[in-house]
Amino acid sequence: MGFLKDHHKLIIILFIAFAVRFYHLSDVPPGIWLDESSIGYNAFSLSQTGQDEHGFFRPLFFKAFGEYKNPIYIYLTSFLIRLFGLSILTTRFMAVIFGVATVLLTYFVGKLFIKQNTYWIPALLLACSQYHIIFSRIAYELISLPVLICLGLIFVYKEDKPYQNAIYAGIAFGLTIYSYAIAKLLTPILVSAVIIFKRNGRGQREIRRHLLTIVCAVLIAAPGIVFSLRGPGMARYQQISIFNHRHQAYQVSLSKPDSFIRKNADKPLIVVPVLFAKNVMAHASFKYLFLEGGHCIRHNISGYGIESRFHIPAFLIGLIWLFRRREYVLLVWFFAAFIPPSLALVDIPSETKSIGLVPVLQIIIAVGYATLFEGIKTIFKSRKFVDLIHHEFMILLVLEMLILWPFMTAYFTSNTRTSAVAFDAQWREIVEDTEKILASGDEVTISETFSVYYIQILFHAQRKPAVYLRDGLGGYHFSRVSEEWCEKEGMFFIGAPGEIPSCLKIVKRYRVPCMSEFVEHLLEWNILQSEKDLILKYFPDPESNVVMVLARSSGNAFKNRISQEQFTGDPAFDKP
Repeated sequence: MGFLKDHHKLIIILFIAFAVRFYHLSDVPPGIWLDESSIGYNAFSLSQTGQDEHGFFRPLFFKAFGEYKNPIYIYLTSFLIRLFGLSILTTRFMAVIFGVATVLLTYFVGKLFIKQNTYWIPALLLACSQYHIIFSRIAYELISLPVLICLGLIFVYKEDKPYQNAIYAGIAFGLTIYSYAIAKLLTPILVSAVIIFKRNGRGQREIRRHLLTIVCAVLIAAPGIVFSLRGPGMARYQQISIFNHRHQAYQVSLSKPDSFIRKNADKPLIVVPVLFAKNVMAHASFKYLFLEGGHCIRHNISGYGIESRFHIPAFLIGLIWLFRRREYVLLVWFFAAFIPPSLALVDIPSETKSIGLVPVLQIIIAVGYATLFEGIKTIFKSRKFVDLIHHEFMILLVLEMLILWPFMTAYFTSNTRTSAVAFDAQWREIVEDTEKILASGDEVTISETFSVYYIQILFHAQRKPAVYLRDGLGGYHFSRVSEEWCEKEGMFFIGAPGEIPSCLKIVKRYRVPCMSEFVEHLLEWNILQSEKDLILKYFPDPESNVVMVLARSSGNAFKNRISQEQFTGDPAFDKP
């Protein structure tokens, strides 16, 4: 009873955090994005064989789609999958665990920077943060980063057992390198800020503690740093960096007569700093942080920022208070979080690369609310009014519920329709149908446009890793769409509706809601005109919501002809 009385706020906060992150986790978001499938299948492969999908034993990083995924999320998910099997739920559940753990640790980080009676505010704000809820329901490795940063800070500030906690802090900070790419820049900046600005941190004992933390962090991070500096580890950075003048986004800007990049193409010392400054402004803008958020359908709901617009006053008060009190650790952390995403050339502003704002943004807002409550108590002397303000928890809890309700309503209703195609919702049904075809003895050829979606086949078919490493995809083949498909008797084909040759017979059309809105979204990207033309060619009638089609050749050489009943839900069976 004593524990419940002393920690009842924390228990309520954790209950809310878990409930909104776990509810209908398998179904919302609809489908599973290929990056999630890659993480899930590699975790499945680890649990079965100790190898990744490419046959590497216990790899440090996981090769996927021309880049490398970080290991922490995958290794931890492999334990869940070993116990409960491969599914969307087990793949995403580790995100829920990391999300709730971040809320818990934010409760204790709040004690480091906020007055005793209001240190719970950051945890409540994070539990109800629409941004954090979204990424706590998707199997992305980035969700592990805030947990490790919070652990590192808690151990750094703990006064008892100084050297033991210094080692723990170094381990936590070192492990951030294996959580998400932005940690390679964010963590060194944050650790430097702690060493320089931490109060009571300049004595001989504190210096030894900091040195021990740094040594442990470097030892833990060294293999990851070495890998990152090598060619393979730099692949993703080289693809999207503002220093990459060969990237298509850079080439698009060159094609525009009045673009800044075109006018200064021969002056990289001018172009790069200007691009970086513009990117920082985009990420630090109120429009992004509080009003609209980013542009990716998977990571954002239209009209919602990283935090609620209702928190703007508290954010401003908190920021001013931090400057006045010279809380430079939090200030450096906040502003440093804008640096890694601003070094990219695409996805500006980027929701994924903004994960460094968690939970420092919530702490700043919480400082604002704590200051606001304290100021109101000082200004107003009415006993009844002061007694009312003493119920800060209930006031903020009601406010957060009022803010959270419309977001959750949109997230579980309209968002499930608009994000269906972005989360590859069609692939579960496609794989179910193609597995029936393979079971009948026939084979399936898929357009090479969708070659990276082999991982969806492995995930949804739950292909045994040992079998995949030995036999590949079995009866599946990827090839360029051509008229030669028409000459292949006894073959089924999968492709976009606009690329299937007219000589093939349509067996089934796969539909997802809001396809026209998705195509419009793609056409708004900063891509070449030739790519826009290709999108319009592949999806000539987006209003029909057809995203892919299953077709077959006209010959009679099928080993076991599939009946119409096996492909229900589409009247277009065998229609040319």
